[in-house]
Parts: sequence; structure tokens; C-alpha cells
Amino acid sequence: MDARTLDSVASRRVAGGSSSAAGGAGLPRGPRGGVGRDITPLRAAEVELRKLNAALEERVAACTLHLDRANADLRSFAWTVSHDLRAPLRAMRGYLALLAEDEGERLSEDGRAMLHRGLGWCRKGPSTIWMARRSTA
Repeated sequence: MDARTLDSVASRRVAGGSSSAAGGAGLPRGPRGGVGRDITPLRAAEVELRKLNAALEERVAACTLHLDRANADLRSFAWTVSHDLRAPLRAMRGYLALLAEDEGERLSEDGRAMLHRGLGWCRKGPSTIWMARRSTA
């Protein structure tokens, strides 16, 4: 018997009708004599589901806290690196500029290319570090 039939039988019983014509014989009886249905397993499943949802929410909160801490550590690291690398890059750029000025004519073509590549890296370095810091903020 499907749920609609059971509901129909139950409503006729409450109204005072007989359920024997609808095949209600042998169905569990409720406290008032109507057709009853034990919903204890449904209630237990509902309680278990609520417990699982609460546990899941706790896990999500813990993971979110962990990720927030990791992101704060990464921001701190990026800030430290960006500040710690600026002075060495400025020193290298100054040294390479002096080398280009004083010895640039005596360098081979490959040496001049490497020198200019190094100068380019030193110029790009601070902006690259700045962009990395901005992307972690």
C-alpha cells in the first residue's frame, strides 16, 4: 500500500469510517484506533543528521581558521621578502651600472648582453616583488 492510500485510510478512520473495504486489515493501529505509522527511525535519522551537520560546521570553521592563519603567514612572509630584497637589488643595480660605465667598452658582446640583462632584472625586481605583495593582500 502506498502513502496516499495509507493517508486515505487514516483519514477515514479518524472520520469514523471503516478501513476494512480499503484493505486496512492487519495495518498497525495508532493510539486512537486509526492506522498508525512508526516514525521513530525517521526521528532518529533526523537527530543523526543534525549531529552530522553540526560536526561538519565545526570542521569547516576549523579549516577556515587554519587557512586564515596560513594566509596571514604568507602575507607576512611576502612583506618581509619584499623589504629584505630591495636593498640588495639596489646595491646590485648600482654595482652593475658602475661596471657598465667603467668597463662596458672592454667587455665582449656577450659580456655586455649579460650586464644589460642583469640591469634589467634589477630594475624589474622591485616591481615584481611589489606585484607579488599586492596579489597576496
